[in-house]
Amino acid sequence: MEKIIVQYLPEVESYLNELVYLLFQKEYFGYWETALDYVDDLINFIDYNISIFPPKNTPVNLIELGSKYIF
Repeated sequence: MEKIIVQYLPEVESYLNELVYLLFQKEYFGYWETALDYVDDLINFIDYNISIFPPKNTPVNLIELGSKYIF
């Protein structure tokens, strides 16, 4: 199986960075490092599992964006 490279839009990277701050600020985590580890685990989950999830066919009206997508 070929290696899949996951690229994140700058908006997604910004959101994930803000998520670390938000989780710490709202006291979901008591330590900054714990919130950072949580978001890192989230990213690792996406990177690892994106190739495992079965793709779905794209609706005809969105086919110009690609023939498959993952939800």
